[in-house]
Amino acid sequence: LETIYQVTDRMNLQVGLDYTSNEYTDFTFNFVEPLAGTRDMRGNSSPRYPEWKGNVALSYTGNLGATDWEWFTRGDLIYFGDYFIDESNLATAPSQTLLNARVGFSNERVRVELFGNNLLDEDAYASASRWTDFTTPQVASTLNQGVAVARQRERYFGVKATFQF
Repeated sequence: LETIYQVTDRMNLQVGLDYTSNEYTDFTFNFVEPLAGTRDMRGNSSPRYPEWKGNVALSYTGNLGATDWEWFTRGDLIYFGDYFIDESNLATAPSQTLLNARVGFSNERVRVELFGNNLLDEDAYASASRWTDFTTPQVASTLNQGVAVARQRERYFGVKATFQF
């Protein structure tokens, strides 16, 4: 579900909600047999995609006097639910909620904004997935499994300028 509601001439509200439920009906996955004890992934869910995702954004624009410049502000709240790291469903990555905001001004050729991302300083994984180390001496071994993760970037602020020629 994705919708935009025009609250006023200058304000809009965007809402998105995503639900998915899936299950393998016939899938053999040899890589995790040493860890999972089976190759049969039947009944497991797809990895790296949460059951629930959602977002809410609120935007507002206004005129800067009698010029061709406008000011704007926007806030985004993003939720990404917990998810399985691989097809075996043995491990999960935690859910996360991100809050981003921006304020600035623009005309037809120039846009300047101040922004802040991850304002709640969410300490979660930006991504997580199964990883196999093939550098070990065992030939064709899948015993050396792990999870590769990338941390969510900590709270940060910046300035962005865009020019059109």
